[in-house]
Amino acid sequence: MQHDLSTGATLTAGHKLALISVLTREVIEVTNADALVRVKLAEDLSLGLETLMLDDVAASTTRPAGLRNGVNKTTATAGGSLNAMLTDLSTLAGKVAAVGGGDVVFIADATTVTKVKILAPLFPYPIWASGGVADGTVIAIAPRALCISGSSDAPRISVSNEAVLHMEDAVPLPISTASSMPFPVKSLYQTDCAAVRIICSDVAWGWRGAGCAYTDSISW
Repeated sequence: MQHDLSTGATLTAGHKLALISVLTREVIEVTNADALVRVKLAEDLSLGLETLMLDDVAASTTRPAGLRNGVNKTTATAGGSLNAMLTDLSTLAGKVAAVGGGDVVFIADATTVTKVKILAPLFPYPIWASGGVADGTVIAIAPRALCISGSSDAPRISVSNEAVLHMEDAVPLPISTASSMPFPVKSLYQTDCAAVRIICSDVAWGWRGAGCAYTDSISW
């Protein structure tokens, strides 16, 4: 007898998620800003990863597809009642039952999660709050259908006081090419500053089957 041990999911090459924050030497020496920035970078990295993972954006050269990409939205139930809430949640669970069975996890914004826990304290499924989900959006996932790959190492934090940075937070570019230089550019050595960088490497994810359903604009 032979068994197919493949996941049935195709993962793209892992991507890198990185953040950099620049501090002056004076701020580092006379305050605890260095420690605070490290904590804040870790928090922002986590939120950024959640936001990317839970959105509906298609894959590109710089990121994997969001888990909701290609998933048809389920229409929310009108009425704003407890019945509307239970109908929405049961409908979402039903859509992932084929691959998840009874193994379903819900993800929503913190306000929505609080409502579920207050209105249905015996709700039998895990429901997690995420800052990466818009208000009024509820996602159901089948964990057994989700494939995630990444480095076994924790995110790496390093500090440099000699680098040259393109001070751009939307589309940072290489410091120089054969024909152009980005603007503005900052030399940490020249300006007596230091940059704190955090990197999470080789991150990718994908589905094995229809493991996701979601709705938004809930009435309850």
